[in-house]
Amino acid sequence: HVQIMSIEERLGRLDYRNKEAEKALKQLETCIEIIQQKSKDGVISNKTETMKELERENIKLREEAQKLKEKLTQLEFLNGIEQIPLPKSDNQHCKVSQPPQIPSGTEPLPTAKSKGKNEEKKKKEKVKKENSGVTG
Repeated sequence: HVQIMSIEERLGRLDYRNKEAEKALKQLETCIEIIQQKSKDGVISNKTETMKELERENIKLREEAQKLKEKLTQLEFLNGIEQIPLPKSDNQHCKVSQPPQIPSGTEPLPTAKSKGKNEEKKKKEKVKKENSGVTG
Protein backbone atom coordinates (compact mmCIF):
# COMPACT_ATOMS: atom_id res chain seq x y z
CA HIS A 1 0.00 0.00 0.00
CA VAL A 2 2.97 2.29 0.59
CA GLN A 3 4.14 1.84 -2.96
CA ILE A 4 0.72 2.80 -4.33
CA MET A 5 0.81 6.07 -2.41
CA SER A 6 4.24 6.89 -3.62
CA ILE A 7 3.14 6.25 -7.21
CA GLU A 8 0.14 8.53 -6.75
CA GLU A 9 2.38 11.19 -5.20
CA ARG A 10 4.78 10.88 -8.09
CA LEU A 11 1.93 11.15 -10.58
CA GLY A 12 0.65 14.21 -8.73
CA ARG A 13 4.06 15.85 -8.79
CA LEU A 14 4.49 15.04 -12.49
CA ASP A 15 1.05 16.43 -13.23
CA TYR A 16 1.85 19.61 -11.28
CA ARG A 17 5.22 20.03 -13.02
CA ASN A 18 3.55 19.38 -16.39
CA LYS A 19 1.01 22.14 -15.74
CA GLU A 20 3.75 24.56 -14.61
CA ALA A 21 5.83 23.75 -17.71
CA GLU A 22 2.79 24.35 -19.95
CA LYS A 23 2.21 27.75 -18.29
CA ALA A 24 5.86 28.64 -18.78
CA LEU A 25 5.69 27.58 -22.46
CA LYS A 26 2.56 29.68 -23.04
CA GLN A 27 4.26 32.70 -21.45
CA LEU A 28 7.34 32.16 -23.60
CA GLU A 29 5.22 31.77 -26.75
CA THR A 30 3.43 35.03 -25.91
CA CYS A 31 6.75 36.78 -25.36
CA ILE A 32 8.11 35.42 -28.65
CA GLU A 33 5.01 36.60 -30.53
CA ILE A 34 5.33 40.10 -29.01
CA ILE A 35 9.03 40.24 -29.89
CA GLN A 36 8.38 39.02 -33.42
CA GLN A 37 5.60 41.55 -33.91
CA LYS A 38 7.79 44.40 -32.68
CA SER A 39 10.64 43.16 -34.81
CA LYS A 40 8.44 42.96 -37.90
CA ASP A 41 7.05 46.43 -37.27
CA GLY A 42 10.56 47.79 -36.87
CA VAL A 43 11.86 45.99 -39.92
CA ILE A 44 8.88 46.96 -42.04
CA SER A 45 9.02 50.60 -41.01
CA ASN A 46 12.77 50.58 -41.55
CA LYS A 47 12.31 49.02 -45.00
CA THR A 48 9.61 51.49 -45.99
CA GLU A 49 11.75 54.40 -44.84
CA THR A 50 14.69 53.06 -46.85
CA MET A 51 12.46 52.54 -49.89
CA LYS A 52 11.12 56.09 -49.65
CA GLU A 53 14.65 57.44 -49.38
CA LEU A 54 15.76 55.43 -52.42
CA GLU A 55 12.74 56.59 -54.43
CA ARG A 56 13.54 60.24 -53.61
CA GLU A 57 17.15 59.67 -54.65
CA ASN A 58 16.02 58.02 -57.92
CA ILE A 59 13.79 60.99 -58.73
CA LYS A 60 16.68 63.41 -58.14
CA LEU A 61 19.01 61.32 -60.29
CA ARG A 62 16.47 61.10 -63.13
CA GLU A 63 16.01 64.88 -63.06
CA GLU A 64 19.76 65.43 -63.07
CA ALA A 65 20.20 62.97 -65.96
CA GLN A 66 17.47 64.73 -67.95
CA LYS A 67 19.12 68.13 -67.39
CA LEU A 68 22.48 66.74 -68.50
CA LYS A 69 20.91 65.20 -71.63
CA GLU A 70 19.34 68.55 -72.51
CA LYS A 71 22.66 70.31 -71.97
CA LEU A 72 24.45 67.76 -74.15
CA THR A 73 21.86 68.13 -76.90
CA GLN A 74 22.21 71.90 -76.77
CA LEU A 75 26.01 71.75 -76.95
CA GLU A 76 25.92 69.26 -79.80
CA PHE A 77 23.51 71.48 -81.70
CA LEU A 78 25.80 74.47 -81.14
CA ASN A 79 28.65 72.43 -82.58
CA GLY A 80 26.70 71.49 -85.67
CA ILE A 81 25.88 67.91 -84.75
CA GLU A 82 22.52 66.95 -86.17
CA GLN A 83 20.00 65.79 -83.56
CA ILE A 84 17.92 62.77 -84.50
CA PRO A 85 14.96 62.05 -82.22
CA LEU A 86 14.57 58.53 -80.86
CA PRO A 87 11.40 56.63 -81.73
CA LYS A 88 8.70 56.40 -79.07
CA SER A 89 8.28 53.07 -77.32
CA ASP A 90 4.54 53.02 -78.12
CA ASN A 91 5.34 52.82 -81.89
CA GLN A 92 4.09 56.30 -82.73
CA HIS A 93 5.77 58.19 -85.51
CA CYS A 94 8.58 60.45 -84.41
CA LYS A 95 7.98 64.13 -84.59
CA VAL A 96 10.99 66.22 -85.46
CA SER A 97 11.47 68.51 -82.53
CA GLN A 98 12.63 72.09 -82.66
CA PRO A 99 16.35 72.54 -82.08
CA PRO A 100 17.12 73.60 -78.52
CA GLN A 101 17.16 77.29 -77.78
CA ILE A 102 20.60 78.77 -78.11
CA PRO A 103 21.57 81.27 -75.45
CA SER A 104 22.58 84.59 -76.95
CA GLY A 105 26.28 85.35 -77.19
CA THR A 106 27.39 81.75 -77.64
CA GLU A 107 29.24 80.64 -80.73
CA PRO A 108 29.51 77.10 -81.98
CA LEU A 109 32.86 75.46 -81.46
CA PRO A 110 34.73 74.35 -84.58
CA THR A 111 34.30 70.66 -85.30
CA ALA A 112 35.92 68.29 -87.73
CA LYS A 113 32.93 68.62 -90.07
CA SER A 114 33.02 72.41 -90.12
CA LYS A 115 36.80 72.42 -90.63
CA GLY A 116 36.42 70.00 -93.51
CA LYS A 117 33.73 72.15 -95.13
CA ASN A 118 35.90 75.27 -94.87
CA GLU A 119 38.81 73.46 -96.49
CA GLU A 120 36.56 72.20 -99.30
CA LYS A 121 35.34 75.77 -99.96
CA LYS A 122 38.91 77.05 -100.11
CA LYS A 123 39.90 74.32 -102.56
CA LYS A 124 36.90 75.06 -104.79
CA GLU A 125 37.73 78.77 -104.74
CA LYS A 126 41.33 77.99 -105.72
CA VAL A 127 40.19 75.78 -108.57
CA LYS A 128 37.79 78.51 -109.78
CA LYS A 129 40.54 81.12 -109.61
CA GLU A 130 42.95 78.88 -111.48
CA ASN A 131 40.31 78.05 -114.09
CA SER A 132 39.31 81.67 -114.49
CA GLY A 133 42.99 82.71 -114.82
CA VAL A 134 43.66 80.05 -117.49
CA THR A 135 40.63 80.88 -119.61
CA GLY A 136 40.73 84.57 -119.14
